[in-house]
Amino acid sequence: IAYPTSIVLSDKRLFLLILYIAILPIIKGAANPRIIEFEKNLKFDVIFKIMLITKVISVIITIGIVIIWRSYWVLIHGMLIADITYCCLTYYYAPFKIRLTMTSWRKLVNFSGWISGSQILRALAQRLDPVILARFATPNIVGLLHMSRELSNMTFLEVAAPVRRVIYPALSKYALNSPEFIDIYKQSLKSLFMVLAPICMVFTFTVPDFVPLILG
Repeated sequence: IAYPTSIVLSDKRLFLLILYIAILPIIKGAANPRIIEFEKNLKFDVIFKIMLITKVISVIITIGIVIIWRSYWVLIHGMLIADITYCCLTYYYAPFKIRLTMTSWRKLVNFSGWISGSQILRALAQRLDPVILARFATPNIVGLLHMSRELSNMTFLEVAAPVRRVIYPALSKYALNSPEFIDIYKQSLKSLFMVLAPICMVFTFTVPDFVPLILG
């Protein structure tokens, strides 16, 4: 979709940008699958180390490139550096030899197919309107919309995503309609609500000051 998108938005630079961005899921997909064992066994120290080292390295290198290069390409290279660092660290902390096989593809599709489908629909719902809006509004308006959405979603994503990564492996151990499955699911919802509700309330009361502080 790189070339059609560049035509629709009348910007030839998007062609190479989208091609580079398309590499990111490939790099992430090459990460060590054994890393999930740390999550299933609730060993979050390794996960924390990987996330922290990835963030620190990518931020330092990206800022260095910004000072030298001063180009929008720095953002793309920053994402590439972060994903490559994460991929390498997963093999450092959980040594594992990869062997390509398709023997369990049915099991993988049955378990993760609906998750992938929901993620595709969610991505379209969240990312399609800026593309459409870009045809009718200025880049400043589109950028403001994007930043506002990222900030509003950040609280939920940063809190809910790590919890969700733990919930999925835990639920996979039980049958769909078993009492254990239902109990874990309910407990997970309660835990998320108890954490997210106060955060959302704080943002609700502070938004008149918070928005000008962050966005100017």
